[in-house]
Amino acid sequence: MKVINECRINYKYRLSSQAPIISKTMFSNTVSTQIIKDTLEISKSVNKKQTYPFDVLIYTIIISNIGKVTTNNLFFQDNIPMGTDFIENSITVNEVKKRCLNPENGFRLGSLKSQEKIKITFKVLVLPIYFCKPIINYSTVGYDYIYNVEKPPYRDIKKSNYVKTICEDKLFKQVLLENTLEINIDEIINDRYKLQIIEIKLINSPHLNLFTLLIIGKIEYEICYRYKCNNRFIKGVFGFSTDMLVPIGITFTNKEDIKGTIEYASSNLINNNKIFMNISLLLYY
Repeated sequence: MKVINECRINYKYRLSSQAPIISKTMFSNTVSTQIIKDTLEISKSVNKKQTYPFDVLIYTIIISNIGKVTTNNLFFQDNIPMGTDFIENSITVNEVKKRCLNPENGFRLGSLKSQEKIKITFKVLVLPIYFCKPIINYSTVGYDYIYNVEKPPYRDIKKSNYVKTICEDKLFKQVLLENTLEINIDEIINDRYKLQIIEIKLINSPHLNLFTLLIIGKIEYEICYRYKCNNRFIKGVFGFSTDMLVPIGITFTNKEDIKGTIEYASSNLINNNKIFMNISLLLYY
């Protein structure tokens, strides 16, 4: 049904004090509002209320025809949330995988009979640039609404509810390294350390939806010390390996993005022939 409205103003005036009264009526432009009955109901949900970088979120949308007639020309669209990437070929419609479709471009769903439903799911990858911000998303469905069988259908856009996921920075690991160097020494003057990550490997893990990330690296050191009143230098390298659990979403991105930094490093003289190195590393995405 369409509601049409128009304003009217009646007024009177004289051209002069001796002239007769003239009555006039002016009309405004006509405006119309289409009244649409609830035909579609769209419910959206996300599988996680809290997430972290490289995690995978699954969005589920249920489109229900709650009207008494078939709804035609359904078109689904979803703006992928900022800070996430759509995972290609992850769309399913009524449990059937749909390849080469993208929610941002949208895709047609055809018709939906009265009291029937369509279930859509797709996945996104949480990017590491989106720490500590909510990921908010909603979907839209366009469809033809027939308000008069003698006129063309009205094109309506229905919006789903909003869903929100909180992203936290959880992908990091602190590693404590120790090394002992045997050398004749009287005093440590200063020291320098450099971290280098050599190789990163993904290993299948028995944990659900997780991988083990094996990190192999080395520490280069240079120590200036005094022995028998002379300043001397010693350089060397020692290796290390560690692992951390990461979400399966790491497989959709470049695992080489892992970074490392030396938080704390010290060289301590144990006796006159031993140097004890204590190094704290922070590995993160």
